[in-house]
Amino acid sequence: MLRITLEVNKNRLSVRNLDFVTSGCVNSATCVFMFGDEWEPYQKTAAFACDGVTYHVSIHDNACMLPNAVMQHRGEVSVGVIGIDTANDKTVTTNNVRLRVIDGADKDGTGDPGYTPTFMEE
Repeated sequence: MLRITLEVNKNRLSVRNLDFVTSGCVNSATCVFMFGDEWEPYQKTAAFACDGVTYHVSIHDNACMLPNAVMQHRGEVSVGVIGIDTANDKTVTTNNVRLRVIDGADKDGTGDPGYTPTFMEE
């Protein structure tokens, strides 16, 4: 549902397109990476950090899911990319960019989850 597009040019990472990321989302945000040709030999991993914890997610077909753990409350998420070329014993990294997670609707609210009258019925 959510799509974040990031561009990687050499070791520079930048945000190309960003949908709002709202807290409480689960399995619903995809990061799509646009890599320059120099990244072809590398196995790519995205590093997402928030609250002092870093989550590594493998990038396949130039995309990966945003970890659920970083979307559970509002705040900033740092994103970077790591590339490993085992055949040539090389590792490259990008700069980090920041994504903002804003408050989402309270999915843990209380009350009757059943019938709710429409505006016209009230």
